[in-house]
Amino acid sequence: MFGFNKSQIVAQVEELIAPIAVEYSVEIVQVEFNQGGRTGHLRIYIDKPGGVTLDDCARFSKEVGVLLDVEDVIEGEYTLEVSSPGFKRPLNKAKDFERFLGHKVLINLHSSLTNAPDDNQRKYRGILAGYGDGVVKMTDVDGREVAIPENLISKANLDD
Repeated sequence: MFGFNKSQIVAQVEELIAPIAVEYSVEIVQVEFNQGGRTGHLRIYIDKPGGVTLDDCARFSKEVGVLLDVEDVIEGEYTLEVSSPGFKRPLNKAKDFERFLGHKVLINLHSSLTNAPDDNQRKYRGILAGYGDGVVKMTDVDGREVAIPENLISKANLDD
């Protein structure tokens, strides 16, 4: 039913909506597309300094929806959801790790790893201490310095 795979759809959507994000002075935090049966679900998380409002999300959603319909990026039926990333904002890009230095984070590693940084531990919680050369540095809750190669991370979020 869908002419592209999920990663192709996400990449195409990100490219198409980038100018709209600039126009609305918002950052595209993450784009997700999930196929389920006969319909798909496209979720776009946006943010800006001071946070986004419901009105920001509604206006952005309306313009993005029209563009995606015109460009026919997703075959078949799908729902579009635009929202704030929330307090547990995902950290996906180098700029995210650099921007949130000094913040509390929760990092999960891929479950299939055999070379986790510390005794095959899969979950790290602590303060983001640095980022460079593809390595995330943090001080965990026990005060230990941990260096995690970015390619080992399955999910990273701000933590409360």
